[in-house]
Amino acid sequence: MGSNVKYRWLDKDVNIFDVEKAVRSFLEQQSFTTTSSDSADPKKIAGVLRGPESTRRVIITVSGKPNDFTVDFSAGEVAQLATKFASLITFFGGGLIELKSLREKEFYEGLEDQFWKYLEEFVEKEGHRRSIV
Repeated sequence: MGSNVKYRWLDKDVNIFDVEKAVRSFLEQQSFTTTSSDSADPKKIAGVLRGPESTRRVIITVSGKPNDFTVDFSAGEVAQLATKFASLITFFGGGLIELKSLREKEFYEGLEDQFWKYLEEFVEKEGHRRSIV
């Protein structure tokens, strides 16, 4: 993972603006600084996490309507590429680079897993709440 994953929700009747707010809230809970695109559809939410050794970036795109929307999680392409070429990096004496890229890949995979769980719970709760009203 740590690349580009997209999920689609059908018949959930969830306000797209609320989905965007939930995405921002998740990223901010993970200490990311967030910003959103001005466009209404698709809506891109970018998150940046600056650390002592690296800057991590995530872009999440929300598009569609309340009963048919998709969310696209894109992150960690640099870490993924470095991991793919790890054997070459090691061959040329880049063991520390390989270790760092594996840590980045683990970070993004963990973040992505947490994100999808968070969003699934949010959509289920919001969809259920709106159907009761």
